[in-house]
Amino acid sequence: MRMLHVVSILLIIAAPMAYAHPFTEESRPNADENAEVGTTQVWVRYSEEVVLEFSSLKVYDGQGNQIDNRDTTHYINDHTLVVTTPPLADGIYTVSSKVLSAVDGHLVPDTFLFAVGSSTIDVSLLPQEERELVFIPEALTRFFSLAGQTILLGAIIGTALVWRTQDKRPISNQLNLIDNTHHNKFMLVIGISLIAVFASTIMMLVVYTIRLGSFSGDTLLTPFGLTWVARMIIVGVLLAAWFAMERRMNNRWYVVILTLTMGLLWTSSMIGHGAATGQMAPIILDFIHGLVSAAWIGGLGYICFILYPSLLRAKEEGREKMMAVLVPRFSTIFILGVGIVLITGPTLMWFLESDVGVITESLYGKLIITKIVLASIMVGLGGYLQLTVSGAIKRRQIQVFKKMRQTLRVEFALGIVLLGVVAVLINGTLPSGEIESDTMMDSDYFRTVKFTENTKFEIELEPYTMGLNGIYVKTSNLDGSPVEGQSGINIKVSNPARNIFPLSMELEPSVDEYAGEAVFGFAGTWIVEVESQREQEGNESVILRLPIKPSIDRITATITEYDLPQSANPLYPLYHDNKIWISDPSAPRLWSFDLTTNEFESFTFDGNLSLFLAVDDNDNIWFTDAPGKQIGYLQPNTGEFTLIPIPELEPANIESVITTIQVDHNGNVWTAVTTKDVILYYDTQNDVFQTFSLESGSFPLALSVGPQGNIWFTAGGNGDIGYIQTESGEIEVFTAQEPLANPEYLLFDQDGILWISEHEGTGLVSFDMDTSAFTRVPLGVDGGLPYGTSFDMYGNIWVAQHTADVVVMYDTDAKAYRHIQIPTDGSFTQFMTADNNQNVWFVEPQTNKLAKITTTTTPSTEIPPRTTATSTVLYTEIASPLMAAGILASALFFVKSVQDKRRADQL
Repeated sequence: MRMLHVVSILLIIAAPMAYAHPFTEESRPNADENAEVGTTQVWVRYSEEVVLEFSSLKVYDGQGNQIDNRDTTHYINDHTLVVTTPPLADGIYTVSSKVLSAVDGHLVPDTFLFAVGSSTIDVSLLPQEERELVFIPEALTRFFSLAGQTILLGAIIGTALVWRTQDKRPISNQLNLIDNTHHNKFMLVIGISLIAVFASTIMMLVVYTIRLGSFSGDTLLTPFGLTWVARMIIVGVLLAAWFAMERRMNNRWYVVILTLTMGLLWTSSMIGHGAATGQMAPIILDFIHGLVSAAWIGGLGYICFILYPSLLRAKEEGREKMMAVLVPRFSTIFILGVGIVLITGPTLMWFLESDVGVITESLYGKLIITKIVLASIMVGLGGYLQLTVSGAIKRRQIQVFKKMRQTLRVEFALGIVLLGVVAVLINGTLPSGEIESDTMMDSDYFRTVKFTENTKFEIELEPYTMGLNGIYVKTSNLDGSPVEGQSGINIKVSNPARNIFPLSMELEPSVDEYAGEAVFGFAGTWIVEVESQREQEGNESVILRLPIKPSIDRITATITEYDLPQSANPLYPLYHDNKIWISDPSAPRLWSFDLTTNEFESFTFDGNLSLFLAVDDNDNIWFTDAPGKQIGYLQPNTGEFTLIPIPELEPANIESVITTIQVDHNGNVWTAVTTKDVILYYDTQNDVFQTFSLESGSFPLALSVGPQGNIWFTAGGNGDIGYIQTESGEIEVFTAQEPLANPEYLLFDQDGILWISEHEGTGLVSFDMDTSAFTRVPLGVDGGLPYGTSFDMYGNIWVAQHTADVVVMYDTDAKAYRHIQIPTDGSFTQFMTADNNQNVWFVEPQTNKLAKITTTTTPSTEIPPRTTATSTVLYTEIASPLMAAGILASALFFVKSVQDKRRADQL
C-alpha cells in the first residue's frame, strides 16, 4: 500500500497542464516586420513549458555563420526562450530552435527568418520543409504500451467482473478443467501484456534519449520524466503482483491489478492531449474515455484469447449455452462503454478544438475521422453479433460458438488498429499547432455571430480597418432553417462620438449571403446596426460596437524635432491649452511651446528648478522643486508664480526629496516625498497638508489619478503598486508574484487597465483592477529602460526608453509592438504627453530638443477577395445531435442486451 501511495504522489506531481507539443506562438523579431538595426536579442514564446537544459536558439547570418552569443535562457517565463546577439546589421537572419517539451518529452525543431533594417525577405527563402506533425518513433513505443495496458485491463475486467461472477452450471461437469485452462490463459495474457508495457516504457526513455543525443538524470526531473518514473514503478508492482498470483490466487489480487492498471491509464492521460487546455476537466475526460475504450477493446481480447479457448474444453451444448449467456452480458458492458465514449469523446474534442473547419483540414482531424470510422465498424460488427445470438436464443437453437469466432477476431483486430491510430494521435500535433502559421498569414477580418429572439446573424467584415470594408451577412432561424418573408438586409453605420449620424445602406443578395460596403473614415468606436427586413412581421436587428484602428504595421510615424532657443535640460512635457509645457531641472523656470506659432517662451521663478508638472481645472501649471523642498504653480495668463513649501517630515536626518505631482478631480494636489516613504496631500482651498505614510522602504516614485478618483502610486523600493482612497484615506497595496523591477510610471487606458512602466524590467506591466492580475509585456529594446508613456490617436501606447534612442509603439489589442528610431543620438528621452490631436510629444534632455510624433495611415480603398470562413457549421451543431443519437441507440441496445441475457438465463 505504501508503494501505491508513492505512485499516487508521483502522478500528482507529474500532471502536466499544457499543450502536447510546443509549437511557436510568437517570436521577436519575426518575418512579418523588419527589426531595427542594432537589435541584440531574439526571443520566442512557445505553447507550453520547455526544458532549458535541452533547448536552444541559434541565430545565423546570411553566410550561414552562427552569430549569437550561445546564451539561450528563459525569458519572462518557462514558455519563452531568449538568446542575445551582437548588434545586428542590415540583412536577413535565420533562427533555428530546438526545444524539449517539459510535458511529453518531445524534442521539437523549428526555423524562421527575419529581416533587419531595409532588407526584405524573399519568399523563396522561407523554409519549405514539412513540419513533423507526427512523432513516429514515439508513436510506435506508445502503441505497444496502449495495446498492452488495454489487453491487461480487458483480461482483469473479464475475469473478475464476468467469469468469476457467472453461473457456470452448463459446464459444471468440466468446470475444473475449464477453470485451470482459463487461469493459465489469463496468466499468459497478463504476462505478455506486462512485458509489452514494460518494454515500451523502456523504449520511450530510449527514444527520448536518442532525441536528446544524451542521457542525464535531470531528464527524469521534468514532468514527463516523473510520469515515466511513475509508469515504471506501476509496471514493477504489477509484475510483482503477477508473480505472486501464480503462487496464491485470491480476489484481492484482482483489485490490486485493476487499480494499478487504471494508474497506467492515468499516466497516459497525463502525457496526452487531454491536458491541452490547462484544465483538469479534459484530463479526467481523457482518462474516462481511455478507460472505457480499453475495457471495450480489451474485453474483446479477453473473449478471443482467454474465454474462447477455455470454453473449447467444454462439451458442445455447455459451451453454446455459456456463450449465449456471456455474449449479452459482455454486450451490456460494451454498450455502456460506447455510450460513455459518445459523451467523453466529443466533449474532450470541444476542449481541444471546436472549429470544425480547422479540425477537418488538419491531419489530427483526419485521424479522428479514421478513429470514428473504425469504431463505427466495430460497433456494427458487435451489433450484428448481438442480433445473431439474440435470434438463436429466441429460436432456442443455440449454435453460435463457431460462427462468432471469426467475427470476434475481426472486431478485435480493428480495435488494435484503432489503438494504433490513437498512438499516432497522442504523438501528433493538435490542429491549432498544425495550421497556426497559415492562419496568421490570412488577411485581417472580423467575424461574429449575433442572435435576436428569432434570428441568427452571421456577420463578417474584411479587411476590418479604416476606410473601405466589405460586409457580409447571413441570416437563419435559430434552428438553422431559412428566414421566411425576409425582403432584405439593411445596415446603418454611425459614430455618435464624432457626430456622424447613421448612414443607411441596403446589402445586395447573393446565393447564400448579403454583401455590401461599409466605410469607417477614421479610428474610433463605430456603431453598425444590421437589420433583417421582413415583409409582414416586424424587422429584427442587432447592433455591433466596433473599435476600428489600423494595425501598427500600417501606421507611418514621423518625428519632428524642435531645438530649444537656449541651453536647458528639458525633462517633463505636459500638454494644456494648445501648448506643450516643459520642466527644466537646470534652472528655476518653465518652458512653453505654442503649437500654433511653434515658438518657445520661458517663465522663471524664485527657486531652484522644476521637475514634474501637472495642470488643474483653473489652468494653473503645477510643478515640483525638489532641492527647494517646495511645490508651486504658474498662472499662464498673468505669468505669476505661487510657491508652497512642504512641511518638515521625520526623520529629520534624511533629506526630503519630492518627485512627481498630480492634481485630483477636486483640484487638490498630491506629491510623493520619495526618501521619506510619504505621499503628501495638499488641500488647495484651505492651504493645509496631510501626510500619508507608506511602509518603510516603499520609495514612492509615480502618481496617477485612477478612474474612480483614487490616487495610485508605485513603490519602487518594494516593487509594489497601490492606491489611496481619497475619501477615507485608506491605503491598499498590490504585490505581483514577482516584485516589479522599479516601477516608475502609471497610465490608465479607457478600459480601466493600469499600465506600469517597469523601468528595470525592460517592458510594460498591465494590472487588471477587477482581478488584481499582473501581466508582463516585453518590448524588446536592448539596453532600454521603459519610462514615460502616452496614448496616440489609435489607442496605442508609446513608451520612452530613457537610455536607448528609440520609442516603442505598443498595440494593446494585437499585443504587438514596433520600435521607432529617434533621429538624434543621445536623446535620453524619459517622459511623453499627447496633444488634443493625439500627436505624441517628448523631450530630449541631453540634446535640448522637443519632439513630436505624427502618426498617419492610409485607409483601405479596396475590398480584398472574399475570404471564405473555414467552417460555417458550429462544432456543437454536429456533435450534439450525433451524441444524442448515439446515446439513444446505446440505450436501446442496452435494454435489448438485458432482455437477451434474461432469455439466455432461462435456457
